Amino acid sequence: TSAEELYIAYNNISDLSQLTWLDHLEVLDLEGNNIEDINQMQYLQLCCKLSHLTVEGNLICLKPNAESAEEPDYNYRAEVKKLIPQLKYLDRIPASQT
Repeated sequence: TSAEELYIAYNNISDLSQLTWLDHLEVLDLEGNNIEDINQMQYLQLCCKLSHLTVEGNLICLKPNAESAEEPDYNYRAEVKKLIPQLKYLDRIPASQT
C-alpha cells in the first residue's frame, strides 16, 4: 500500500509481521503497545523508507525479550538502530544518539 504515516499507538500490538507490506511507510508510531521481543523490529527492515519510529512504552525498551532478565547494559536504541539502519529518528530523538 502507499501509506506513508501510520499512528497505531496503544493498541496492544505485539506482532509486526503484517507491516512488511507497507513499503512506502516513512513514519510509524508504535508507542505503548505490547512489543516484547526485539526481533519483531526485523520486520521493519523491509520498510526501506522508514525514517521515524516511536516504540517507547513497549517492553523491548526494558529488555530484549519476555524470557530474558533485565540487563543493565541493554540499550534498546542501539539494538533497534542495528536492525533498522535507515532510521533518522527513534522516539523523537535522532537515531544517531544511542
